[in-house]
Amino acid sequence: MAKKFLYFQPEYVKKFKCDGSKCNAHCCKGWTITIDDATYKKYSQIKPKDKAEEITACMKFDSERKEYVMTLKPNSFCPMLTEKNLCRLQANYGEKFLSKTCATYPRITHKLGKFFERSLVLTCPVAAEKILFAKEPLKFNFVEVSEKVHGNHGKIKLHTKMEMSDVAAELMIKVQAAMISILQERTLPIDQRLIVLCFFIEELEEIYSRGMDENEQRKLIAAYKSKKFLAEQVPLMIQKVSFDAEKFIKLMMELFEAFYGVKEIQMNKTGHVFLNAVINTLQLQPDENNFVSLSEVVTNYKNLVDARKNFSADYSTFLEN
Repeated sequence: MAKKFLYFQPEYVKKFKCDGSKCNAHCCKGWTITIDDATYKKYSQIKPKDKAEEITACMKFDSERKEYVMTLKPNSFCPMLTEKNLCRLQANYGEKFLSKTCATYPRITHKLGKFFERSLVLTCPVAAEKILFAKEPLKFNFVEVSEKVHGNHGKIKLHTKMEMSDVAAELMIKVQAAMISILQERTLPIDQRLIVLCFFIEELEEIYSRGMDENEQRKLIAAYKSKKFLAEQVPLMIQKVSFDAEKFIKLMMELFEAFYGVKEIQMNKTGHVFLNAVINTLQLQPDENNFVSLSEVVTNYKNLVDARKNFSADYSTFLEN
């Protein structure tokens, strides 16, 4: 009997289909496209021989990676790309002739004990649109994947691998399912869902600190998935949370510093699109030294309270996804 592997994944993974014509072949330009040994050997054996040589001539061996990579054209596109932004190799020889990199992207797979998790990364515009702009709550399922697909060039490339007991792996999946259900509780505004999620994680961490008791975890998961619990407990949770605009802005600046090395909002040196968006949204005005004070940022942020509520209402589905 053929071996089966159990995958936990969103429905959109099964529905995804690569189409370079929709995204200008984003993944075929400017990336390092690796060719695994098995695929390179397959290319080398294509008949007639001159066709095989024509294909392998577009590849070079990378001594650091210890594998072959595509030599991109001067415009940074893969030489195998057609004018219609489709792969010439796949068109002429079939999907089995794609390298591991091209066959798996934008799919990303993780191993949790006996389970596997697969999703799509948002660097693919087609995947991002399918995921972020879905109007209905994203659905997640367990699917069985055959050994042929799992182990032999079948859109599976492990990115992380966590060994754990079957019980721990099952609980990990259930924890994630509970977190998903909290984020998809549309009777609550998105900010309240995030607050509830934080309380859930905080309680989960307390259980972990005491030894990761299995029964405690199951009780916590069951509680947060209960409509009655959410209806009765969320108002109490919200009462415990206060918002301090100054502390929030300081936290954001700490994040800016960590991500971009920016310690202050300096108007003429913020080349980052995200930072420029913040400056424009908050309508910040520089002083004579071209800096903005924290008090001005806080004041302008407070003045946008209605705009923030409207944004959350308009884009809550996008943020949820």
